[in-house]
Amino acid sequence: MQSEAITGVVLAGGKATRMGGIDKGLQALNGRPLWRHVAETLAPQVDELVISANRHLE
Repeated sequence: MQSEAITGVVLAGGKATRMGGIDKGLQALNGRPLWRHVAETLAPQVDELVISANRHLE
């Protein structure tokens, strides 16, 4: 049986209005940004990881 590739998607495109405009994904937790915690948790379970964000695109 052939397995199919699994792509994980993190939806992180909010406006951060409840955070006063501060991007939650960039906030540090234990010295690392929150997005990295999520990515490291999902990485062993997926073949590819995509983060959909609409802020700080540079």
